[in-house]
Amino acid sequence: MINFGEASLASEKDECKFMDKASRQIQLNPDDLAKANFENNKIFFYSVGAGFAGIAPCFEKIEELNCVQNSHRLEMIWVGGDVISCKSQSELGKKVGAWAKKYNCRMKSFLIKNNQYKCGR
Repeated sequence: MINFGEASLASEKDECKFMDKASRQIQLNPDDLAKANFENNKIFFYSVGAGFAGIAPCFEKIEELNCVQNSHRLEMIWVGGDVISCKSQSELGKKVGAWAKKYNCRMKSFLIKNNQYKCGR
């Protein structure tokens, strides 16, 4: 006999595994990570995926974001989708967005300071 309650829980756990990776990511210091990546020529920015489209914090103007997307790599931090609902997902999404903004702004400042940022100021 199949226990649908257990199958449902297993599926929910599988669907929410993305939260583990996002939670580990925000344990890193965004300023230190941006500095280390810049110094090691690992230039990229983070976008945050929550639903149909991602956001790239620190790039408010669409022209700047388009330039960044064409000039640099964007790494997605997945914080959920429109149809997946996990415990504390909304809270984690806000934390990841704030973390990504700190990292992106710091990386951007390093590039500007070193005349390597070609997407405005």
